[in-house]
Amino acid sequence: MDPYSSSPAVTIIGGGMVGTACGLALQERGLSVTIIDAGSERDKASFGNAGVISNGSIFPMASPGIWKQLLRYALNRDNGLRLRYGDLPFLAPWLLRFLANANTQRRENAVEALVPLTAQALSYHQKWAQRTNSEHLIRQEGWLRLYRSAEGFASSAADRQLFERHGVKFEVLDTQTLHELEPALQHPFHRALWLTETATVATPGELLAAYQQLFQQQGGRWVSDHVQQLHIAEGHVQLYGKQQHYKSQTVVLAAGALSTPLCQQLGYRIPMVAERGYHLSLPMPEDGPVLRRAVYDVAAGYVAAPMQDQLRLLSGVELAHPQSRANPIQLERLYPAAREALGLAPTMDSSQLWSGNRPSTPDSLPVLGFAPRHQQVLCAFGHGHIGFSTGPITGELIARLICREHLPVDIHPFRVDRF
Repeated sequence: MDPYSSSPAVTIIGGGMVGTACGLALQERGLSVTIIDAGSERDKASFGNAGVISNGSIFPMASPGIWKQLLRYALNRDNGLRLRYGDLPFLAPWLLRFLANANTQRRENAVEALVPLTAQALSYHQKWAQRTNSEHLIRQEGWLRLYRSAEGFASSAADRQLFERHGVKFEVLDTQTLHELEPALQHPFHRALWLTETATVATPGELLAAYQQLFQQQGGRWVSDHVQQLHIAEGHVQLYGKQQHYKSQTVVLAAGALSTPLCQQLGYRIPMVAERGYHLSLPMPEDGPVLRRAVYDVAAGYVAAPMQDQLRLLSGVELAHPQSRANPIQLERLYPAAREALGLAPTMDSSQLWSGNRPSTPDSLPVLGFAPRHQQVLCAFGHGHIGFSTGPITGELIARLICREHLPVDIHPFRVDRF
């Protein structure tokens, strides 16, 4: 078959949560859509995340507090953030931009930009979950930010002020109230913030698979290939994959960190690193109460999330080159604190280790919109740790851009040429 015999209206490169959601939103408007995806589902960040859909996921990684902890971070003594020093030549330009964003004004600007995305994240997930009969996977029990000391809780004051300013509802729990809400937590945490409007997904990979299935049931074409080159020719976008060539009227780049080399071919240099995440799938403790909702132990640097009959233990962030080999040292270091708080096995079983790359920009904002000099190409990547959560609202925005509809979110802060 001649790969140029037909030209779909829109081709999406990348079939994770963002790319699939773009496909569904475009189908809803009657467009012919093809998704070209290179990797297995298990490799996607959409598979391995904590499944949190929160209107409180509004904080960029760069913040003024980094300067006080800079030496600690630089020496890799904090479980929340680790630098892969072997990748420093690749990371250095990004890190300089990242540190330039570590001030109060830029942090608040980023929060202002993210709030409209995160505020609508759950409603769009609920829409597609209903259409795929997957509502049972989304639980609305909130999630918890845990503080081990009075000092740690005091350090959250700026976050709490921003929550209040932007209408993110939360409750402050003392040690006893927290124990009543989550008796599975065995450590006497000093305080907790309960973000009451947050939802969690029982199995993120299963929800994504349901969305992908709906896309194909509705006539969407799914192609397994790795697009390596693209250029504009004869009124179309020409795509060159490992398997064959393709052409399309419009292309959406939604392949996470793999999108940046394609952007560079068009002359756009977008700073991007891998916000590497790791998780372990562990059996639930056989005795005693079971964790009901996702928790973030701020000082220890881990997130624990119940996933059906298992517990997913997730590490902090490792900044690395997307192709660097996995190194679970963060999980190894945080495991004793997690074991003590959650009643885990005495030793860490690495047989169920997962790692994945979340595409991260230095200002923690996604890259959304038309490529300025190439109006047949749109960008939809760089969401960092909120891609799973904000994928469906991103899909809606991309579809509205293509169909020239009104946008419910100001996307100027996410523009492609802001760097």
